[in-house]
Amino acid sequence: MCAPRQSQRRRGALRPGGWAPTVVPFMSWPKTHGNPREAAIIAHQFQPLLTVEIMETNPIPPDAPTNGVLDDPELQAALLSINPSFGDLCIRSAGEVWGKPHLSQRIKAFITIAIDVVNQGLNGPGSPFEAHIRMAIRQGATYEEIDELLLFTCVYAGFNKGAFAFGRWGEIRKKLEGAS
Repeated sequence: MCAPRQSQRRRGALRPGGWAPTVVPFMSWPKTHGNPREAAIIAHQFQPLLTVEIMETNPIPPDAPTNGVLDDPELQAALLSINPSFGDLCIRSAGEVWGKPHLSQRIKAFITIAIDVVNQGLNGPGSPFEAHIRMAIRQGATYEEIDELLLFTCVYAGFNKGAFAFGRWGEIRKKLEGAS
């Protein structure tokens, strides 16, 4: 990061975490002089400025699986039908990471969808894309959120991959809307 210009220092444009509109002027930050107690107090005061929270906009449905893999017998059957040894490995390993507590099941489903787009795992036998879309929807994701996820992903994965993902998503969406 470039050093702030003197005028920015005077205006207090620098704060923990980078450049942003100033809440506390740079020159008025208290000095801790190596005192751990003072440093802890300051860290506590600035915590709201340093924390990024992931906010989910929709409530998780009450019947949503608590583990996107281990609580989904349909998914398990599909994995085992590809190849029993492969399916068993996928169920055990993915079931373990889907059971970790720090990311919600919906966010994990969104991550897997983005990875499918990057890897172009959207079509063909054993393709996980539709399963991951269905996982996200079971966790309360909306069609609009999936649209936005694909738009966001295409900027970083490439527009050609995004176009293919949107085409496949359109097919899945028609199938889902026809089933309801």
